Amino acid sequence: MAEIAEKSAQVDPDVSSTNYTLAKEDLTVRASLGTAGSSKEEIAAINARTDISPQQKSALIQEVPTLIQGNKIIASEQHSNTFRQRFGAVVDTYKNNPMLAAKSFELAQRGLSAETIAKDTWDSETGRLINLHIENNKEIPGYNDLYGDGGIYDKAGERVTSKLQEVASLQAQFIQLDSQQQEQPQETSTSTPVESSGVTFVNNGITYKLREGVDALTATDADWEVVGEAEVIEEPRDVEGEKRLADLVTTVFRAENDPTITNNKGSRKYAQAINELKKIPKEDLDAFVQPLADKAVQDFRDSLERGGLYFKYPWTNKEELEGLIEDIQENPANIFSDNRYTEMFLEENLK
Repeated sequence: MAEIAEKSAQVDPDVSSTNYTLAKEDLTVRASLGTAGSSKEEIAAINARTDISPQQKSALIQEVPTLIQGNKIIASEQHSNTFRQRFGAVVDTYKNNPMLAAKSFELAQRGLSAETIAKDTWDSETGRLINLHIENNKEIPGYNDLYGDGGIYDKAGERVTSKLQEVASLQAQFIQLDSQQQEQPQETSTSTPVESSGVTFVNNGITYKLREGVDALTATDADWEVVGEAEVIEEPRDVEGEKRLADLVTTVFRAENDPTITNNKGSRKYAQAINELKKIPKEDLDAFVQPLADKAVQDFRDSLERGGLYFKYPWTNKEELEGLIEDIQENPANIFSDNRYTEMFLEENLK
């Protein structure tokens, strides 16, 4: 320990700052993937480093609980689902209603959309409130802290609503109504709520209609009724892109959980993979990993239920497969573990 402390004290300040930033980003990514160790393990790893100054080690160690737990919450499927439940119809209004075509175009010119603004606000405000909760209570938010009345998600939702109203107030147009004589779009200030009968929009082939007397700009999912459905034409899969992403996640997961001589946290392969993953938004990683994990669990269960009559996966060991199912349910990233069943599943589903 004395030798480590001595070397750490001699690190160049610029080198230390760079390594501090990289270590923090690395922990954030691993927390998002669900591959980070416990706080005790991560703190021990930080203390063992000789390329970060003692002062910045101390600062990073203080951030460990927040980085691990906060990012796990924000990266979870439940977090994204809660956003979609609360604001799915609202952001779709911007994408599909003629009233907001000009505003959507204006945002697109800046590389933005109402959905990205709302989701970024949702994530950042939730993260801020989680960190504040941890600082004030010295514990991770529980279910009631997140979902209870006046809880973290209610407060984050208020911030999202406020942000969307700010966006809409810059410019808005009346929505075309479903009537025999439709009015031409007009510019108006959103200080007057947009209320009308017959307001509709189409999303993924499903037509939604706004309930009577509701402001379209701040309506929630409960304010929209399904009035028609059409066949949905799915976009073609980017198979090569999925395979590449699977390779990156597999490399990182296995280097951190089942390292080998050629793939470990000190290998170039790992460094390249984790640097590429840092460039991918957390919600995109979740949207890739979670459906694969869900399908694998169902696939493995189906194989077990057929018993000795048929096994989709040869040489099936019931206890081994049941254990793998539990591991995937606990951490979806386990779908990329070094296991014969996961190998067969990924080969079958990424082609």
